[in-house]
Amino acid sequence: MVKVEELGDFLRSVEIQEPIFIRNVILYPLKAVQAGVERDFLTLEEGNFVISELEPPRVDAVRFRNLSDKPTFIVDGEGIMGARQDRVVNTSLWLEGGKEYEIPVSCVEEKRWSGSMDFIPALALLNPSLRMILCKGVSRSLSENRGYKSDQRSLWENIERTLSTLKVSSKTRSINDAYRSLREEIESYLTEFGDLGGEISGLIVDTPALTSFDLFGSRDLLLKLWRKLLRSYLLEGFLIKGKISVSINKIRGFIGSLPLGKARVYDAPCGSGKELRFEEKGMMIGKVLFLEDGFLHLSVFKVKK
Repeated sequence: MVKVEELGDFLRSVEIQEPIFIRNVILYPLKAVQAGVERDFLTLEEGNFVISELEPPRVDAVRFRNLSDKPTFIVDGEGIMGARQDRVVNTSLWLEGGKEYEIPVSCVEEKRWSGSMDFIPALALLNPSLRMILCKGVSRSLSENRGYKSDQRSLWENIERTLSTLKVSSKTRSINDAYRSLREEIESYLTEFGDLGGEISGLIVDTPALTSFDLFGSRDLLLKLWRKLLRSYLLEGFLIKGKISVSINKIRGFIGSLPLGKARVYDAPCGSGKELRFEEKGMMIGKVLFLEDGFLHLSVFKVKK
């Protein structure tokens, strides 16, 4: 298993690239040495799998059957739509090929409990401020020995607030209605953005209220997921009030301030790997997923005073 010191060395290798201003947020692409798993894998966009409700269905868990012989990688906050209600996955997962799992999820569609048994992938992840709420709830649950459960009530309340701020009407209070409502504008920004480039391993998005950090152990991981991530960052941009200025020094300080020495280690809820989770005075929260042979994904969220 990768040690905390090795993760610190990896973070010190990060090179901050030229910042990009896009839809009220500043995006900092990141280069880093490769420290990830050198294995082929699939994502929800390309995998051969079935995701369905349990029997009987439960709000906080669904069934994932990996029909491929390759692992499937899922990022925390990645959405699945349909079935009884839309959900998001509570933490990043590495699900080995040819196996079936019960995976922890949260509801992002409060006012529906009807429909089929099967899910399809959503267009985007939760936006960073909602991913932070998800991460906080799961970390608290783990510290109380309740497993990878979220604070479902807090998530619903913040989704309702997000929809209200965006002036999006949703009969079932689904966060996916926000993406549907703004899809044309979000996709136009994606087209304008162009390609990410093959040398980038991570992204930091900075807003007046929040800094969000996604770093991957290999460029291949990000290359398959950056469009979903960017959609979520863009949605955050539609929520922004206030101005922000570029500060590479502040971003460098943020990367160096992660309280890894306070991290607690947990077994992944399913699939392979272990998690490190850390928190700093209620202002910063994050987690890291490792496999035996490498680092997969770090996600961090910091609220600004």
